[in-house]
Amino acid sequence: VPVVDLRSERFDIRGELRKPFAGFSALRLRAGVTDYVHDEVEDGAISTTFKNKAYDTRIELQHEPIAGFKGVIGLQTSQRKFSAEGEEAYVQPTVTRRTGLFVLEEYRLGDWRFEAALRHDRQTTHAETSGIERSHNGTSASLGAVWKFRPGYQLGASLTRASRAPTPEELYARGLHMATATYERGDANLRAETSNNIDLSLRKTSGDTTFGVSVFRNRINGYIHGTTLDELDGLQLLQYAQQNATFTGIEAQVRQRLSRHVGLTLFGDAVRARLADGSLLPRIPPARAGLRLDATWNAWQ
Repeated sequence: VPVVDLRSERFDIRGELRKPFAGFSALRLRAGVTDYVHDEVEDGAISTTFKNKAYDTRIELQHEPIAGFKGVIGLQTSQRKFSAEGEEAYVQPTVTRRTGLFVLEEYRLGDWRFEAALRHDRQTTHAETSGIERSHNGTSASLGAVWKFRPGYQLGASLTRASRAPTPEELYARGLHMATATYERGDANLRAETSNNIDLSLRKTSGDTTFGVSVFRNRINGYIHGTTLDELDGLQLLQYAQQNATFTGIEAQVRQRLSRHVGLTLFGDAVRARLADGSLLPRIPPARAGLRLDATWNAWQ
């Protein structure tokens, strides 16, 4: 049986400067470096080595309230170097760089809370062996509102238009990936996904019985997924492709306080996903349900 010998190191720095200059209440910085490598060992010998080195930085400026609006503007950058060497090097070495600019705002009016966000990303993925480079741009925006229509109850709604660029694996994969029993083929001509989402929720937040339920519907243009072209002895030939898809789902939970220190929660979720041709989308998680018992005593939970 193959085994994995893995090493992962991560270094993070986080900081905040209060009132950095006029008009702004805080400047926040988060940065990290991840150095990951794992060897897949078969019969005492290393068959494949995967390496992943990533850098990420996020800077946020929180502005002072402006006509009742509170929010942040920010910049986020990242770089990921990925390589695989050996029998299962199914993706050629790649360097992925991404830069995003964003703004988030919140406004409160009586029992209402309104939220809005806007983000633009640019991603460049360079395949070092073939020399192919692909760039993708995407703009995402969202609007949301929460209404506390009576004490302890709230209704929420949000509309989102989001963009996602393809990953290096989806663009450049070509080879055997035994961890998932697949032979994967990417498509360097994949375009960014664009989704239009609506989410509605109802929550009760106080009392002995609390609950939350939300429903959503996502329509995704150019959804990227792995479609099986052929199968032999349990090994699938997987081709990354795009097709419009629709996701419909529900999430719910209800908690009953049994005593001052003990509570019981019933929770569950389900999602249904179909492609534009009417077929069910592969590799979608099944519906689930669960029961959770929680207790608190002094400082213990």
